[in-house]
Amino acid sequence: MDLDENELTEIRGDAFQNLPRLIYLRLSRNKIRVINNGAFLSLPALDGIDLQENELESIGEGAFERTASLKYLNLSHNNFDDMSRMGLFPLQSLEVLDISFNRLVLFDDKALRHLQWLVELRVTKPRRE
Repeated sequence: MDLDENELTEIRGDAFQNLPRLIYLRLSRNKIRVINNGAFLSLPALDGIDLQENELESIGEGAFERTASLKYLNLSHNNFDDMSRMGLFPLQSLEVLDISFNRLVLFDDKALRHLQWLVELRVTKPRRE
């Protein structure tokens, strides 16, 4: 499902009801600031999600609950300053994580310890102006 460039500002908990077979979700280039708990609860088959180029500052710890098959997550070009606000804990099967071009002040490896299957981590700092 491609929802790029739709000026979306939030993802409600019931936004993706009745889509249990959805495999890939594109939400890039919107204006999403926060993703609340349960936002992707109805997407157990979700394999990848692209959230790049939003205004994300935090993702609730329960946002990715029941997305056990998620392998790809792109959070690049957002406004995260703290890895603990990325809601990564439930994503134990994640293989690729892109957190490039955020405003991370501190890289906290504790936020990644549970990602046993992670094979690719993309981290690039924004250029200083």
